[in-house]
Amino acid sequence: MTQPGTTAPNDLFTGDKTVVDLSGRLQIVDGVALTVGVDNVFDEYPDFTPAALNSNGVLGFPFYSPFGFNGRYGYARLSVSW
Repeated sequence: MTQPGTTAPNDLFTGDKTVVDLSGRLQIVDGVALTVGVDNVFDEYPDFTPAALNSNGVLGFPFYSPFGFNGRYGYARLSVSW
C-alpha cells in the first residue's frame, strides 16, 4: 500500500503484510453463544514512517495502514437471541 505524500517523491510505501484473524464460536445453550477471537495473531505492524515524512512527529507509523498500528488484540463476545 502507498500513502500519498504532498509530492510523488514523498509517497510512502507501507509494506506488504499478511494479517491473520481467528475466532471461534460456541453455542452454550439455545439462543446463547460465546465467541472468542484474536485479531492480528502474528502481531504485524506497518513499516515505520521515516522521520523526514513524519508530519505529526508523534506517531511512527503511516496513518493509511489498512490494519492499523495497534498490533494484536483478543476479544470475547457473548450473544443472546430470542
